[in-house]
Amino acid sequence: MEIDEAVAKHVLGLLLVESLPAIGLQALEAGRDTPSLRQLAGAERDSPDEIQRLFIGWVGEAGLRVPTPLEAAMFLATVIAKAVLAGSMTPYEGARQIWDEIYGRLPDIPELTPFVCLASDYEGHEEHRDAYSSGIVEQCRRLVQLHRCSWPTTTEKTAGHAVKAAKETRKM
Repeated sequence: MEIDEAVAKHVLGLLLVESLPAIGLQALEAGRDTPSLRQLAGAERDSPDEIQRLFIGWVGEAGLRVPTPLEAAMFLATVIAKAVLAGSMTPYEGARQIWDEIYGRLPDIPELTPFVCLASDYEGHEEHRDAYSSGIVEQCRRLVQLHRCSWPTTTEKTAGHAVKAAKETRKM
């Protein structure tokens, strides 16, 4: 998992703090190396607060800023849409993932509502699944074409903001 995807998932509460050291280890194995990343990769027994501190330290060392929940949601929805368009995920799987993981946490994003409607219709009307799949693919194209993520960008943000954003999203 790339760092930007891990950060976005963390902000939305989709990653358990306990999984962050394994993500750090994967990043080290992929050739990334920063002081915080080395510590994160070996932090399995550290406290959750320490693991979060190391993760956010790695984010800063990578030159990223922590996204807002909306930025994280749109980034992840775009990642999923690209996976559908690339054929690595079925249209229904992509729409359902957007519904479950993103829309379920942030239901006030109008660009994601069509995915929920189409996935729901797909489940309820077996005879029209091809049409709903085509509709999902069209929505994926629209999302990828129209949505230009304002994140990830390279700027600094403190660990306190990242932890606050993740905790606020988890409360939703």
